[in-house]
Amino acid sequence: MPELDTTICQCLSSVAIEFRGDVRVAAFDRVTDVTLRHAVAHGFAPRVYESGEPPRLREILHDAVRDCKTEYLWTIEHDCIVHPGTRRATHAHMRAHKDAAGIDCMTVDRKGQPNYPNGRKPLTDIPGEKYLKACKCNLSLNCVCWRAEALRAIEWEHVAQFPACDQTISNAIRRDGWQLCIATDVQCTHLFTGARRWLPPERRYSKKYSHGIKPELRGQP
Repeated sequence: MPELDTTICQCLSSVAIEFRGDVRVAAFDRVTDVTLRHAVAHGFAPRVYESGEPPRLREILHDAVRDCKTEYLWTIEHDCIVHPGTRRATHAHMRAHKDAAGIDCMTVDRKGQPNYPNGRKPLTDIPGEKYLKACKCNLSLNCVCWRAEALRAIEWEHVAQFPACDQTISNAIRRDGWQLCIATDVQCTHLFTGARRWLPPERRYSKKYSHGIKPELRGQP
């Protein structure tokens, strides 16, 4: 899978630069020797999940939350390239909004055009905020800063596996009274590589990513 290896290595490299000095874990459901060597060389602690049948996203997230010793925990998917300044800007949003359990970055395609959140994601304004929006639906796991205490309170035995994992996590957090947000001024590049391979190419992203961006979100920094 040379294309997928390349994408994952690009992701790991961007995370290593932006989160230099932080504890970084690269969790794999499947992995090649090329990607594993790249992760180790860039300061990641690799974890390879082999028991049971894939996908094993619930187990990966459960272990990450269990072992987290910091206030915030980031989830970054394999096909997302983190932009410089992401950590600083998102942590500033988290410090300013104590009721936010998770802040998702806005993703852009290879040409820099926003592709998430799409027009079906109901976003509402937050008083006094220009770029932070409250999200009524589930957050993706693309590039999200989570408040670790909110994740620790989840009953993980009731969390669904992929592809409904993000939905059940978001629902559980919202039931506990937390807010979920989108930061439209913090972006990452979503390369859309290797996902939903069981669907035909024309359908892999049609449901989530092909409904367009709300006009007021276009062209945000």
